[in-house]
Amino acid sequence: MAGKDFPKQITNFDELVKAYEHCCNHLKSKDAESYWLRYLFRRIPIFASTGLIFFGICFAITLTENFGTKKIDEFLLSLRLFDVGYRDHILIGSFFLLLLRSLLPWKWFANKETTQATGEKKTKNWRKIWSENLEKPIALLLISSILLSGFSWIIAQNHILLLGLTIFSVVTLGALLVDRTLGFTRRNERYRLFSSRAEGLRLESNSRKQIKDKSGKPIEFNEEHLLECSAFFEELRLDKHNATMTDSFYLLRLKQRLLRYMP
Repeated sequence: MAGKDFPKQITNFDELVKAYEHCCNHLKSKDAESYWLRYLFRRIPIFASTGLIFFGICFAITLTENFGTKKIDEFLLSLRLFDVGYRDHILIGSFFLLLLRSLLPWKWFANKETTQATGEKKTKNWRKIWSENLEKPIALLLISSILLSGFSWIIAQNHILLLGLTIFSVVTLGALLVDRTLGFTRRNERYRLFSSRAEGLRLESNSRKQIKDKSGKPIEFNEEHLLECSAFFEELRLDKHNATMTDSFYLLRLKQRLLRYMP
């Protein structure tokens, strides 16, 4: 957390405000850095679950007397969306672009402010357009392309129902498990929560400098304000530690629960 802008000591309200401001900016930067993986792994289960529900309904229909597996297979084959060449190219290309975006440094895509000669800060136009208008729609388009081309690949294989249920259930549950184990959503929510709290504490501390007590004198900086700051940073540290331990041992606890209910 400490950096070149973080005060070496806190003895007055100005240094306290500077500490909160540094913490707020740091957490907002971490929030922007972790948001992409959170967004991605929260959307994948939503899209993949539609395929899981579709194949689940088709499987349920095969259990009725009027419809059999053969009729369902014929129906699924009629839904083929792409030729083999286009299907494979769309599947591989979309997956590669989505993987490339996940691996590239987030700063390449984040808003970046530049200071003008007048001292005014201005965001680069292409970064602002990309982050606010293009990134999410393109991500959703790539996820949809992967799932649709994957669906087309599944219905071109043998044992369509079994393969579809297996793949879409693995993708749905796997994305939820990865997000839960690695803590993408939890981490992003923590950064967002504590950055808001740091912003509120910064505003509160900055306002205290202007407030006067009953005698008309400015409120003096005292140990109570320092302990409040210390408690905030300690809570931030403990929350990070507890979340890390919880995520790290999630699979182990899940395994223990399964073993407990096994005969």
